[in-house]
Amino acid sequence: MLARSVMLARKASLSGGWLFGSRIAALLLGALTGIAAARLLGPAQFGVYAAGASVVVVATALGSFGLDQLLFSGQITEADFRRGVTSAAALVFVISSVAVALWPNLSATSRGVGLIVSFAAAMTVLRLPWTVVPGAHLQFSVRAKRELALACCVSVATLSLTGAFRSPLSVAAGAAGVGLVVALLADRGHHVRPATRVSSRDLLRKGLPFALSGVLYSLYFALDASLMAALRPAAEVGFYRVAYSFVIVAVAVAVVLNNDIMRPTLARRGVTFANARPFLLATAALGIAFAAAIYGLAPFGVKLFYGSGFSAAVTPLRILGLALIPHFFNAWLVNIYVARGQWRRVLWVQGVLLVVNVGMNLWLIPMRGGEGAALATLITEVLGVALYGYRLKV
Repeated sequence: MLARSVMLARKASLSGGWLFGSRIAALLLGALTGIAAARLLGPAQFGVYAAGASVVVVATALGSFGLDQLLFSGQITEADFRRGVTSAAALVFVISSVAVALWPNLSATSRGVGLIVSFAAAMTVLRLPWTVVPGAHLQFSVRAKRELALACCVSVATLSLTGAFRSPLSVAAGAAGVGLVVALLADRGHHVRPATRVSSRDLLRKGLPFALSGVLYSLYFALDASLMAALRPAAEVGFYRVAYSFVIVAVAVAVVLNNDIMRPTLARRGVTFANARPFLLATAALGIAFAAAIYGLAPFGVKLFYGSGFSAAVTPLRILGLALIPHFFNAWLVNIYVARGQWRRVLWVQGVLLVVNVGMNLWLIPMRGGEGAALATLITEVLGVALYGYRLKV
């Protein structure tokens, strides 16, 4: 048993590099696609796209309703997972579509973008068995190659449609079209273990703590763009999305390092400071490095990649860059609690942070626009470090 555990841990560590590299490569590819789309559309039209897409953040955060985490921990079988994601995809589409229909201050084009992005989010959930199941068997290289291939297809489709039609709707249609094709054609594989008699409703209910954690985490870090869509002109939402596009790669690094690599490692080796310390040091170093680079290079980066028409994104970008330092520490702290199974603590803190973040955004966005939204994120992240770190013992 011990030898098998050591072998699995070594396999996870070696193949974890595949997942890390593919995620970063896919995000960089997505960022380059966004840059090209922004240049093709211009600030005004890109803002229309950003306003509609930002409203779907809640549904995107729901993901598979935590079914992937249940699969990784061995609480459900592959057959259960494949069956559950169908219901999860339907719920994601319904929730996001209702949000788009009811959200204030959106133009008809922005609502159209939101509906297409809602469909793309549902297709992303529906094709999860093709990408997630290999990771459950520590086959990260297989998962990495498939995710990277999907990112390439989405980029090609998006840029082709955007270049042809020069419309905000075409930016969203690329991801939706590729998602539909992959969801229909992807090989679902054979079930190694039969499905249990648990209903789809019970499966989703079982994964609810994981889903809520993802929603709360995503909301207090990304809800500001959604609130800006309701409170400010569409062009300002576009500027803020440009700023956010620079930090999203850094955010993904924190997620992959702590969620995808540290969490399984601690689950197998035990939640001790000796096991968690290397990840803490790596998290701190990366957070500070990203923050310093973004703060210093923000004016140059925005002008180089997006053009002088998006210069209003520089100040929000610098503030979001500073927020990366506490954000990286929060990613480490959250996964310590998750590895211990202390979900109540995580959900309680994230609930508090969500309330604080919404309040700060509603106060600061009307006065300072994107700068106010970025300040709200910075304040929320610092508060998160204090709340998570209070009485933490590793």
